[in-house]
Amino acid sequence: MEADLIVTRARVATMNPEAPWAEAFAVRGRRIVDVGAADAIAAWRGPRTQVLDARGRRVVPGFIDSHMHVVGFGLSLVELGLAGTRSLAEMRERVRRYARELPEGAWVLGRGWDEAEFAEGRLPHRRDLDAVTGGRPALLYRHCGHVGVANTAALRLAGLLGEGDTPRPERYRVPGGVVDLDEDGRPTGVLREGAMELVARHIPVETPEGLRAAIARATEEAARHGVTAIHSNDGAAEGWPDLGAVAEAYRDLEASGRLAVRIWWDFPVERLEEAMERGWSSGMPLEEALGEPEAGAGRVHIGSAKIFTDGSLGGHTAALFQPYADRPDTRGVLLWEDEDLQERMARAFGSGIAVCAHAIGDRAAEQVITAVERAFAAIAEHAARGAGGSGSAGGVGGAGRASPAPAAGARGGRPRHPSVSRPRLIHCQIMRPDAWPRMARLGIVADVQPRFVASDLPIVERRVGAERARSSYAWRSIAAAGVAVAFGSDCPVEPIAPMEGIYAAVTRQTMDGEPEGGWQPQERLSVTEAMALYTRGGAYAVGAERERGRLAPGYAADFVLLDEDPWRVPPAELRHIRALATYVAGRATYRDPSADVPDGR
Repeated sequence: MEADLIVTRARVATMNPEAPWAEAFAVRGRRIVDVGAADAIAAWRGPRTQVLDARGRRVVPGFIDSHMHVVGFGLSLVELGLAGTRSLAEMRERVRRYARELPEGAWVLGRGWDEAEFAEGRLPHRRDLDAVTGGRPALLYRHCGHVGVANTAALRLAGLLGEGDTPRPERYRVPGGVVDLDEDGRPTGVLREGAMELVARHIPVETPEGLRAAIARATEEAARHGVTAIHSNDGAAEGWPDLGAVAEAYRDLEASGRLAVRIWWDFPVERLEEAMERGWSSGMPLEEALGEPEAGAGRVHIGSAKIFTDGSLGGHTAALFQPYADRPDTRGVLLWEDEDLQERMARAFGSGIAVCAHAIGDRAAEQVITAVERAFAAIAEHAARGAGGSGSAGGVGGAGRASPAPAAGARGGRPRHPSVSRPRLIHCQIMRPDAWPRMARLGIVADVQPRFVASDLPIVERRVGAERARSSYAWRSIAAAGVAVAFGSDCPVEPIAPMEGIYAAVTRQTMDGEPEGGWQPQERLSVTEAMALYTRGGAYAVGAERERGRLAPGYAADFVLLDEDPWRVPPAELRHIRALATYVAGRATYRDPSADVPDGR
């Protein structure tokens, strides 16, 4: 039988523990049909077979980004970028130049500033922006996305300031958010967590064409970095873009062949009722969810209900058990009451919808773990009562561990997808070690962004002190406790580039190579371990471990040709490795102009 594509003369890291290395593999249709020695795979060659001669280069499974924001990333690519700004003066100048080029009526929108890098050593103030925005409303997000600064024009539109800067104190108490005030009780412009929504809801709605363009930009950029699948949190908790707008944008792009990656779409838990009314469940192809089973190629699936339970470490809004070391007046912001979180999770699980929860602080992580435990137990008890006391807890958690999630079908008898028994705890930054065995027992996946360690090193011990820092960003210890781990980027908070994340996991250093030997070096991972978490780990997290994440017969033909070999370069060089070609389902989604590779068609 003839293959459609053969990849040969390669150093193939299959990420398949049963056969970890190979020289070649054959693709037929959208899947791999054979892997092995180059001579053996040559038997699959026919007159129509395309051949990718890797010339001794490394080929790996496609990278799976276990957590990012595709829509936000796509929009950020055309908004003002403020990453790397070293002073407020530089920030103001960037804003001034950007605002000058905007059409009339447009907002000044941007992202990426970090007051820890400012020479002035302070947060921006609305008046810093007023001087350079020309009267346009402005909202600029901190790099973490959990803090923003608005100018006076935007605050007035949101009703937070009256004419003449008259304060509106009745509007400053925001559930799950903080409006920073000056000594006169007026907003400084800094908004934390839910308070940002007071301004953001006034930003003009992107057109459907603009939304599609944003997604296309983001997925094309992801493919350029070797990413073949993304677990993406898209859609607003309230307002726009709503579930329908995002779903239709993904549908249209997939149908037109402009979607460069696979998408596992995580929607806001605040839209859970709407998703339930639509009959959605985790693992459902988007075409089926929209009632259009013939519309696409099955590249987009319904994922999890995404929950934010706290904020960010840099913004002092991550929820901690003990006060911040550098701000003893606060322990951060916990966004949910315990009972509400448990009830929402139980409704999702009971409807066949998986859950992923953002938790950066140890108090937030504890709240999520406890809520999962109680929600699973409540569902199991309900199932047992419904079966006359003979019901089984059933389900399978991470790495084969039993979980209390019931195995019964979702609404209408639909089989529950494996991901429902694998809730994800996103970030896992500041944690208590006693949380890890509980995560393992419950089958909770640690959804980790390794690039964070490179960015956060300058502030971690300052924020939480040396003692708490010892169990922070402790991914080797988490895995050693039996927890399944997946790697992602949280882009646009961090760059999409998986090799930068692998560099951070292997070296535990900043992007400038500090400190020598790495921070908490006992938590460093090997290249093989880090690569597995960026491939197999992401597949396991969403119940796709038998379809993606490795190069083996029967698996999707998702793979990447790299310009250098991660196993052969010095660790410091890992971050510079580039993708020369990226393939999804056997077809090229990115090809470096300098690389002579076939398109796979």
